Amino acid sequence: MKNFSGEDYALSEVVDSYRREGFVVSQWQDERQLPWSSPDLAIDLVARRGDETVLIVVKRSSDTNEPAPARDLAQLASTVDDIPGARLDVVGVPLGVSVRPLRNVSLESLKGSELLVKQQHLMSAFLLASVGLESALLVLALENNVSVPSGNGITAVTDVLWSEGVLSSTEQVRCQHWGQLRNQLVHQGDREITRSEVETLNAFVWFALSPAYRVSLNISEWFFSHFEASSLESLHAEAGEALIRGEMRVDQILAEKFTSVTREARRAALIRILEHGEAWIPIETSNEGS
Repeated sequence: MKNFSGEDYALSEVVDSYRREGFVVSQWQDERQLPWSSPDLAIDLVARRGDETVLIVVKRSSDTNEPAPARDLAQLASTVDDIPGARLDVVGVPLGVSVRPLRNVSLESLKGSELLVKQQHLMSAFLLASVGLESALLVLALENNVSVPSGNGITAVTDVLWSEGVLSSTEQVRCQHWGQLRNQLVHQGDREITRSEVETLNAFVWFALSPAYRVSLNISEWFFSHFEASSLESLHAEAGEALIRGEMRVDQILAEKFTSVTREARRAALIRILEHGEAWIPIETSNEGS
């Protein structure tokens, strides 16, 4: 394996991240002679660990300002899917520095996945969507100043984002499931994927990349700064009519405060709030009673 330097520093960063996971990494030499190729989309690296093979496309910051054709990405993913034990990873670099390359990788993956769904290549569609998910999670980490270790996959990034309050518990469970399913498909490949599973994953990634997701974080932060959870027993005695209990009441407060936001954003914030408690009192009321 050559030592990367200068303009290849980004590749070196990617290589190191896979080596930390126990992979042996080398430059791609087209040794398998893939039956399909594109001048706009090329495999840069191959990583191997036991029976697992990862073909890696590295999207540098200089060539990720404009997404590559989704059709090319879908075709490449479908081709790699025919190699036993192999998966395709699309990595945006510079890692941990710029959001745009990661966001474009995620968008490319989603569009490619949707094309594969239409072609009924559901396993390839799911694996490509999972690339989009991993990139989207890294985007969320960068945008919220959350430090995550590189090269640790969907489940590790998910746990960090949940612990920092970026992902709700519901979102954590779903992302963990998708990460585990991706590993199962790569290592075993004996599970059928449904169209609904791919579309559900794609819908979440689209939402995670959308402005509505950022709005939902802002909404929940506002609520936590104005209300605090407390036990029902103390609430009855302490706050009386100030008691805010249950999903409908919390949602009513959010709807009255945030009249111009989408229902989708408000719903995501509501789920995150209710995971911290179902009964609330205004912080001003609790301070007066203390």
